[in-house]
Amino acid sequence: MANDEWETPEPLFDRLDRVCLDLTGDVFKFDVCAGVNNRKIPFAWMKEDDALSKGTMEWAENGPCWMNPPYSKIEPWVAMAEAVQKTGGVVFALIPLSAETRYFQKHVMGVAETILVLNRRIRFVGAPSGAKGPNVVAIYRPHLGGTRWVPFEISTEEAGQPLRKKKGKCQKCKHVRHEEMCAVVVSDQHPSFSATCGCMP
Repeated sequence: MANDEWETPEPLFDRLDRVCLDLTGDVFKFDVCAGVNNRKIPFAWMKEDDALSKGTMEWAENGPCWMNPPYSKIEPWVAMAEAVQKTGGVVFALIPLSAETRYFQKHVMGVAETILVLNRRIRFVGAPSGAKGPNVVAIYRPHLGGTRWVPFEISTEEAGQPLRKKKGKCQKCKHVRHEEMCAVVVSDQHPSFSATCGCMP
């Protein structure tokens, strides 16, 4: 079961912050459902602030807004994002791709201006493993109707996934080595590798 306090990986948040800047001319100004240990922006509403009790204009005036809503009760948060959109505000929501659910069909699909479909499953900070299903970022901002579905490629680092190791053989001496997936080739004859191999380029 998802923990409502799990945090968005910082590299992913930074990437989406740049997307927000490109689309709106401004970076995220407010984290509307932050926790003590997972707030992404200095200006934030914490649990005790009860962001859902605020008016839509207050959301809009504080935006662009970021939210990684509690996955145990997503519907009221995306319903609020829809309402904020109607008042001219902007909200980015990191949510599961759950097209079969009522909240997704009622408040996301055909409502949000854009849905960014992430190509990797996220491992939230504090989670023991990666998410069980895919995630999307629903972008709520004023538009003329319809929803754009956009493939959105993120790196392993942005997904919060640890670098995997792969086994292989040194091209020069054929010793078995373990190499990071992102190893840099330092010469045509001999790629870089971990110190366990003992060879030199």
